[in-house]
Amino acid sequence: MSNEVVVVPHGLHLASDGATVSRRAIVVSARVAARPADVFAAWTSTEAITAWFVDEARVELRVGGPFEVLFLPDTEPERGSEGCRILTFVPDELLAFTWNAPPQYPELRPARTWCVVRFEAIDDGTRVTLTHTGWPDAGFDDGSRWPEVFAYFERAWPMVMKALVGHLGAA
Repeated sequence: MSNEVVVVPHGLHLASDGATVSRRAIVVSARVAARPADVFAAWTSTEAITAWFVDEARVELRVGGPFEVLFLPDTEPERGSEGCRILTFVPDELLAFTWNAPPQYPELRPARTWCVVRFEAIDDGTRVTLTHTGWPDAGFDDGSRWPEVFAYFERAWPMVMKALVGHLGAA
Protein backbone atom coordinates (compact mmCIF):
# COMPACT_ATOMS: atom_id res chain seq x y z
CA MET A 1 0.00 0.00 0.00
CA SER A 2 1.29 3.46 -0.85
CA ASN A 3 1.69 6.36 1.56
CA GLU A 4 -0.90 8.39 -0.29
CA VAL A 5 -4.16 9.43 1.28
CA VAL A 6 -6.98 7.38 -0.23
CA VAL A 7 -10.51 8.76 -0.64
CA VAL A 8 -13.50 6.49 -1.30
CA PRO A 9 -16.65 8.64 -1.68
CA HIS A 10 -20.19 7.29 -1.65
CA GLY A 11 -19.03 3.84 -0.58
CA LEU A 12 -20.64 3.02 2.76
CA HIS A 13 -24.13 2.65 4.13
CA LEU A 14 -23.55 3.72 7.71
CA ALA A 15 -25.86 6.59 8.62
CA SER A 16 -29.44 6.57 9.78
CA ASP A 17 -31.69 9.29 11.16
CA GLY A 18 -34.34 6.80 12.22
CA ALA A 19 -36.45 7.26 9.10
CA THR A 20 -34.09 7.12 6.17
CA VAL A 21 -30.65 5.66 5.58
CA SER A 22 -27.98 7.77 3.96
CA ARG A 23 -25.94 6.06 1.31
CA ARG A 24 -23.33 8.82 1.34
CA ALA A 25 -20.03 8.74 3.13
CA ILE A 26 -16.61 10.20 2.65
CA VAL A 27 -13.88 7.76 3.61
CA VAL A 28 -10.27 8.92 3.86
CA SER A 29 -7.42 6.66 4.93
CA ALA A 30 -3.72 7.20 5.53
CA ARG A 31 -0.79 5.30 7.01
CA VAL A 32 1.29 7.02 9.65
CA ALA A 33 4.56 6.01 11.29
CA ALA A 34 3.30 6.05 14.86
CA ARG A 35 1.62 3.66 17.27
CA PRO A 36 -2.21 3.72 17.46
CA ALA A 37 -1.97 5.21 20.96
CA ASP A 38 0.07 8.13 19.64
CA VAL A 39 -2.24 8.72 16.68
CA PHE A 40 -5.32 8.52 18.90
CA ALA A 41 -3.68 11.03 21.25
CA ALA A 42 -3.05 13.39 18.31
CA TRP A 43 -6.83 13.65 17.79
CA THR A 44 -8.10 13.75 21.36
CA SER A 45 -6.78 16.80 23.21
CA THR A 46 -6.68 20.50 22.54
CA GLU A 47 -2.89 20.59 22.88
CA ALA A 48 -2.31 17.69 20.50
CA ILE A 49 -4.75 18.68 17.77
CA THR A 50 -3.40 22.23 17.69
CA ALA A 51 0.07 20.82 17.04
CA TRP A 52 -0.90 19.51 13.61
CA PHE A 53 -4.43 20.52 12.54
CA VAL A 54 -5.35 24.08 13.54
CA ASP A 55 -4.12 26.90 15.74
CA GLU A 56 -7.11 26.84 18.06
CA ALA A 57 -9.44 24.10 19.30
CA ARG A 58 -11.45 22.90 22.28
CA VAL A 59 -11.28 19.12 22.66
CA GLU A 60 -12.17 17.20 25.84
CA LEU A 61 -11.94 13.41 25.64
CA ARG A 62 -15.22 12.41 27.23
CA VAL A 63 -18.59 11.43 25.81
CA GLY A 64 -20.38 14.72 25.22
CA GLY A 65 -17.14 16.66 25.47
CA PRO A 66 -16.46 19.41 22.94
CA PHE A 67 -14.79 18.61 19.64
CA GLU A 68 -14.48 22.16 18.37
CA VAL A 69 -11.86 22.88 15.75
CA LEU A 70 -11.61 26.57 14.92
CA PHE A 71 -10.26 27.56 11.53
CA LEU A 72 -11.22 31.21 11.04
CA PRO A 73 -9.84 34.23 12.94
CA ASP A 74 -11.43 35.16 16.26
CA THR A 75 -12.93 38.24 14.61
CA GLU A 76 -15.45 35.96 12.86
CA PRO A 77 -18.69 35.10 14.72
CA GLU A 78 -18.51 31.45 13.59
CA ARG A 79 -15.10 29.92 13.13
CA GLY A 80 -15.44 26.17 12.61
CA SER A 81 -17.00 23.25 14.41
CA GLU A 82 -18.52 25.12 17.35
CA GLY A 83 -21.02 22.98 19.22
CA CYS A 84 -19.67 19.67 17.92
CA ARG A 85 -19.31 16.92 20.50
CA ILE A 86 -17.55 13.63 21.07
CA LEU A 87 -20.07 10.82 20.59
CA THR A 88 -17.94 7.89 21.75
CA PHE A 89 -14.40 6.60 21.83
CA VAL A 90 -12.39 3.46 22.44
CA PRO A 91 -8.88 4.44 23.49
CA ASP A 92 -6.32 3.82 20.75
CA GLU A 93 -9.01 2.31 18.45
CA LEU A 94 -11.88 4.67 17.67
CA LEU A 95 -13.08 8.26 18.02
CA ALA A 96 -16.52 9.48 16.88
CA PHE A 97 -17.68 13.09 16.92
CA THR A 98 -20.42 15.25 15.46
CA TRP A 99 -19.53 17.64 12.67
CA ASN A 100 -21.21 20.63 11.09
CA ALA A 101 -21.21 22.55 7.83
CA PRO A 102 -18.60 25.31 7.44
CA PRO A 103 -19.62 28.89 8.41
CA GLN A 104 -20.30 29.85 4.79
CA TYR A 105 -23.38 27.57 4.93
CA PRO A 106 -25.26 29.18 7.86
CA GLU A 107 -28.59 27.55 6.98
CA LEU A 108 -27.04 24.06 7.36
CA ARG A 109 -24.81 24.61 10.42
CA PRO A 110 -27.45 23.61 12.98
CA ALA A 111 -27.64 20.12 11.42
CA ARG A 112 -25.02 17.59 12.42
CA THR A 113 -23.28 14.88 10.48
CA TRP A 114 -20.70 12.72 12.21
CA CYS A 115 -17.21 11.38 11.77
CA VAL A 116 -15.73 8.09 12.91
CA VAL A 117 -11.95 7.84 13.05
CA ARG A 118 -10.46 4.35 13.39
CA PHE A 119 -6.88 3.56 14.36
CA GLU A 120 -5.56 0.17 13.21
CA ALA A 121 -2.10 -1.13 14.04
CA ILE A 122 -0.08 -2.15 10.97
CA ASP A 123 3.49 -3.43 10.71
CA ASP A 124 5.09 -0.02 10.28
CA GLY A 125 2.65 2.18 12.20
CA THR A 126 -1.08 2.89 12.09
CA ARG A 127 -3.72 2.99 9.41
CA VAL A 128 -6.04 5.89 10.20
CA THR A 129 -9.45 5.84 8.53
CA LEU A 130 -11.91 8.72 8.82
CA THR A 131 -15.50 8.13 7.72
CA HIS A 132 -17.70 11.22 7.46
CA THR A 133 -21.32 10.14 7.31
CA GLY A 134 -24.80 11.01 8.53
CA TRP A 135 -25.61 13.03 5.44
CA PRO A 136 -29.34 13.69 4.93
CA ASP A 137 -30.55 11.96 1.77
CA ALA A 138 -33.40 14.42 1.38
CA GLY A 139 -30.96 17.31 1.41
CA PHE A 140 -29.36 16.06 -1.78
CA ASP A 141 -32.61 16.03 -3.69
CA ASP A 142 -34.42 19.16 -2.49
CA GLY A 143 -32.25 21.92 -3.91
CA SER A 144 -30.40 22.60 -0.64
CA ARG A 145 -26.68 23.27 -0.45
CA TRP A 146 -25.85 19.85 1.06
CA PRO A 147 -24.13 18.69 -2.16
CA GLU A 148 -21.79 21.70 -1.88
CA VAL A 149 -20.98 20.84 1.73
CA PHE A 150 -20.33 17.22 0.79
CA ALA A 151 -17.98 18.33 -2.01
CA TYR A 152 -16.25 20.72 0.40
CA PHE A 153 -15.41 17.86 2.77
CA GLU A 154 -14.40 15.55 -0.07
CA ARG A 155 -11.63 18.11 -0.64
CA ALA A 156 -10.97 19.00 3.02
CA TRP A 157 -10.57 15.62 4.73
CA PRO A 158 -7.67 14.47 2.51
CA MET A 159 -5.86 17.70 3.43
CA VAL A 160 -6.45 16.93 7.12
CA MET A 161 -4.98 13.45 6.69
CA LYS A 162 -1.98 14.85 4.82
CA ALA A 163 -1.40 17.23 7.72
CA LEU A 164 -1.54 14.29 10.15
CA VAL A 165 0.96 12.33 8.02
CA GLY A 166 3.17 15.41 7.86
CA HIS A 167 3.08 15.64 11.66
CA LEU A 168 3.61 11.97 12.53
CA GLY A 169 5.44 10.74 9.43
CA ALA A 170 4.38 8.38 6.67
CA ALA A 171 4.38 4.65 7.27
